[in-house]
Amino acid sequence: MRTATQSLLLPLVALAVALAPGTASAEVPLCLDVRAPAGDLEGLRTLVTSEVGRHPSHRIVDRDCRSSLRVELFETTGVLYLTAQVDREVPVRYAVKQRADLADKLADGLSLVLHNDPVYLSEDITHYSAVQRMGHAIGKGGRNTWRLEVFEAVSRGGTNAVFAPGGAFSLSRGSGNWQVLARLYLAGWPASTPGTDRALKVMTGADAGLTYEFLDLASWSPYVSVCAGLQYLRYAGREQAADKGLAYVNQFGVTLSARVGIRFLRTNDFDLDVFAQGYLPLFNTKDTDNALFGEKGLYTPALQMGLGVGF
Repeated sequence: MRTATQSLLLPLVALAVALAPGTASAEVPLCLDVRAPAGDLEGLRTLVTSEVGRHPSHRIVDRDCRSSLRVELFETTGVLYLTAQVDREVPVRYAVKQRADLADKLADGLSLVLHNDPVYLSEDITHYSAVQRMGHAIGKGGRNTWRLEVFEAVSRGGTNAVFAPGGAFSLSRGSGNWQVLARLYLAGWPASTPGTDRALKVMTGADAGLTYEFLDLASWSPYVSVCAGLQYLRYAGREQAADKGLAYVNQFGVTLSARVGIRFLRTNDFDLDVFAQGYLPLFNTKDTDNALFGEKGLYTPALQMGLGVGF
């Protein structure tokens, strides 16, 4: 699942599912610049190094840093000031009335500036809301998957159900619990239509949707998807008697669908997907040129049940 998708009928149905908290990112390499009067410089440097060590989000390095921390201690007009700043972000400044308060002020200042370091915030998704974590999983942390599927479609065709074999190709992107998807499918019944039976000659369409996998780290996981799409249907049958010629009903319109399934072998380079996807069309299937489904048409929900392989 695993390519960026530009598909129709967005935005999708919102999901009221909170994403599980993510894992914190690796330490951000941090360069240190400490400035103070000569008598205080070494002591302040030691204090800053010790305090940064209490923050697992950052690690002091001599080179190849991704963020820079400047800590400055200076005195003016008889008042001692402590300043802490990450890169060009807004600095934190304290007036230190007594030198005994310096350690506490430094601890408070470093907590503020390191916690709000843009590099750290961009990588540590535990600070994100559920929607932001979902976007991070799909956009920045996601990988791409292509999937081929075979399925059997069953639809309402009048008094009896009609069946048609089919196949689908899907593209999706995501990681962890969330994926976005785009899917193209085609099914049909190529054989003749005997007697007064109905046949589903063509079912084809395109979907775009959102998938939630319940077990993000396991080798298998149940999942649910919600999709919106466009669908074309073509039914064939005889209106009354078997000796009459075939009549056709063609319909094109918008559908909503839901999909449930289980994916196996998720930790491999490929996976196996067993699924069922139900379609609810936002239209009645009818044709003004014949009365195969009556003047008001027929509501034709459908179900696809099949097997897919992703790679």
